[in-house]
Amino acid sequence: FFDFFWHHLPMKFSKGELCDHPEDPQGSPWVAIIGKVALTLSYGLMIFLNYAAAAKVFKVLGPGEISDMYPTYFTPAGFAFAIWGPIFLSLGVMVVWSLIPKQPDYTWRFTLALMSNFLANGSWLIIFGREMFLLSVVIILYMLCTVIYLYRSRHPWRVSAFPMLTWEYVAIEFPISLYMGWLSVATIANFSVALSAPPVNWDPNGPLLSAIMQVVAACLGMLMLLAHHDVVYTLVLCWALAAIHVKQVNAAGKCALALCVILGVLVFGTTIYVIRRHHFKPKPPPSATQISGEQVA
Repeated sequence: FFDFFWHHLPMKFSKGELCDHPEDPQGSPWVAIIGKVALTLSYGLMIFLNYAAAAKVFKVLGPGEISDMYPTYFTPAGFAFAIWGPIFLSLGVMVVWSLIPKQPDYTWRFTLALMSNFLANGSWLIIFGREMFLLSVVIILYMLCTVIYLYRSRHPWRVSAFPMLTWEYVAIEFPISLYMGWLSVATIANFSVALSAPPVNWDPNGPLLSAIMQVVAACLGMLMLLAHHDVVYTLVLCWALAAIHVKQVNAAGKCALALCVILGVLVFGTTIYVIRRHHFKPKPPPSATQISGEQVA
């Protein structure tokens, strides 16, 4: 859907698209400046709205308070939400990276998707804190879709996202993987709260539903490991599953707890396997053609 939407924007946006290569004649310095300023302002607005909501300026409840009011078997422990600090910091690095003159500019589609995500992020905490859960599900789904678009613009299907420890990876790819990993879990958690809270009040089998949701989260982690070698994304899922284990350790949902532990160990083990295979894969011996070529040379 987002591929279709962003690639069928009005022509005035397509012609003014920011260039990945400065020498591209379609690029405009003024368009690039406007995009960078707008992106910086949208990031600042997101930080302000999140800070204001956390400081009770808008008199809304925090995610931890909502989780206590509407407990589910997928609810993580309070420390899990501390991951928002690294997420906001890494997104700030991503914005600062776009302001460095020598770096290639983000495309217009990339910039618009990131800006709209920032604005949706700032509004989500207020909507969620006012217990408008159905609307918050729509907003967080939009946030997840925009991040998926950003991720796919950097990593097409089956293109490795394994960290190469370059500055570009730290500034762009790491924030997107970190953000998308947490949004994947937060979307499921938001959906579970919306099901258990008014006006839905639907909870046919809490432990079983939580187990299904954890299977979905684990499958996402496995898929990202196999398709993209994305360790950061999977480690975020491990963080979330560990937080669920801590929260539900004394709950009645023994099925969900056991499955959470099993899936967490499985995902973490697969992550270690991918890391070892990437770094310690033996170098193949030279072929006969290569040997003969070297001898001739």
